[in-house]
Amino acid sequence: MTPLHMVLPIKTVSEANRHEHWGPRSKRVKTQRETARAHCDDAMQGHDFDCDYPLICKIVRVGKRKLDCDNLARSNKAIRDGIAESLCIDDGDSAKLLWFYAQRKGKEYSVEVSIV
Repeated sequence: MTPLHMVLPIKTVSEANRHEHWGPRSKRVKTQRETARAHCDDAMQGHDFDCDYPLICKIVRVGKRKLDCDNLARSNKAIRDGIAESLCIDDGDSAKLLWFYAQRKGKEYSVEVSIV
């Protein structure tokens, strides 16, 4: 099975520390989820992940500043939901899908995703 790699043109933010109206937040979350799902759908062409062991999904946030670990996971929630939707797997089913988060500094914001 070949690993699946994607780079999503998404700027994730610390959702816990944002004080904003629900409208802009809702729009941002919806856009992130839909973008993650669309990129995953495109990248899945020719990949078969039907297996008996859990898939491993690593999400790497690239940004100008690092987030602490709880904000890192929360900032990627919509991306996680979009990927799980594309794979047709419940994102909380650890028997089928394991999640790992990392981050690195970069000049441009993005999210790198690897699925093995």
